[in-house]
Amino acid sequence: MPDGKDDLINRLQVSIEKLKMLYEQEKAAHERMKVINSELSEKLQQKEREIEALEVKVSTLKLAKSLSNTVDTHDAKVKVLNLVREIDKCIALLNR
Repeated sequence: MPDGKDDLINRLQVSIEKLKMLYEQEKAAHERMKVINSELSEKLQQKEREIEALEVKVSTLKLAKSLSNTVDTHDAKVKVLNLVREIDKCIALLNR
């Protein structure tokens, strides 16, 4: 009978070591995933900033095109004022 207990203890120790090893592997995988997630989040933020910059460029180009086509200075002033308001809104959002 003593051999049966020793055998059981040895199997439990082996199982515990396997569990420890699996835990460490999963922990390392989790850390890698956190790093990848962080990198992807940064790339996403960068792309969002690029999109915002391009949207501003498009808006500016549209305004420039409409101003070049506009003969009436009043309309041109209104469009410029609208653009200034949009810029002020963007600045306010950035300052939050």
